[in-house]
Amino acid sequence: MPGITDILETADLIESRLESVSALDGVEIIVNRQKNLNNVIAQAVAKTAGAAIIIDAVRGEVIERGKLDMTNSYAISLWANPVLRSSTSTPASELLISILGALHGWQPAPRTHPLRKITITGWQITPDENFLIYTVQADLDETIQPIEP
Repeated sequence: MPGITDILETADLIESRLESVSALDGVEIIVNRQKNLNNVIAQAVAKTAGAAIIIDAVRGEVIERGKLDMTNSYAISLWANPVLRSSTSTPASELLISILGALHGWQPAPRTHPLRKITITGWQITPDENFLIYTVQADLDETIQPIEP
């Protein structure tokens, strides 16, 4: 009987999906596993592409009380130099559009339980002194089958 899959497994699938998008070539994509990412982000943004994407598994919420239908939420953050316009890089806003287009309506391959399609629920610019940070909020509904004793 299917059980609960680690929420980070879906974050890994999101990473793979974004790695397959040609517009994001050269952009470092990292699933946050609660490590200090400051140096990693700074090094990735310093490279030719001038950007890094961080995928965070944010939370899970019950859709209907008494059932194991869950909405798992992810934050996909694009970290870039404040001005990302040069002959060797793509503007951050275009990279953001590529992320939105790659994820909205995409369905990760089901593992141990039914997954629905990812829904983009919003985006925002996060104020930062050193970086331009766009954060995309994405939700994925899933039905978890209880484990029988």
